[in-house]
Amino acid sequence: MIKKIINGAILNFAEFEKQGRGLYIYSKTKGSGKTMLSCVIANEILKKNQVTCKFVSVPDYLDMYRNKDPLLDRIKDASILIVDDFGIQDESKDWINEIMYGLVDRRYKAMAMTIYTSNHDFTEKAISKEDRIASRIYGSCIPIQLPEVSIRTRMADKYRQSFMQEVLADAVSD
Repeated sequence: MIKKIINGAILNFAEFEKQGRGLYIYSKTKGSGKTMLSCVIANEILKKNQVTCKFVSVPDYLDMYRNKDPLLDRIKDASILIVDDFGIQDESKDWINEIMYGLVDRRYKAMAMTIYTSNHDFTEKAISKEDRIASRIYGSCIPIQLPEVSIRTRMADKYRQSFMQEVLADAVSD
């Protein structure tokens, strides 16, 4: 089902765009491939469509906002926006909620495709404690739940093992 949703988003981007749909890619496991998958999806859409795409992590977005970065409008108005690590922000601070609400609401009203990656489940209560944010994301996104497996850890183990085999092979031949 995950593959069908992803292929649907890539092949039917125009319909996603017309309907104002995005993706919410989530897994509680860090290193499960959420960020990589979001970038792969965006790259495939970019190959077939003349659109703009921007990527920003939530901490970077908050820093850009605080520093009045001139690139902020390009991020907000991109045809496709990847918002990485959504939900790691400190929602106990009202100013953060207002900034994130501003971004989510702007994308929602523009019916622009937004791909969120998160460690939070796809339920309104889990997406955000701020109801205005949660309802907009829940109402506009298609959920993609990745397996609770750390690809990053698996790859690290594989590369470490391969490296050690090479090192030991060289040590034996000396």
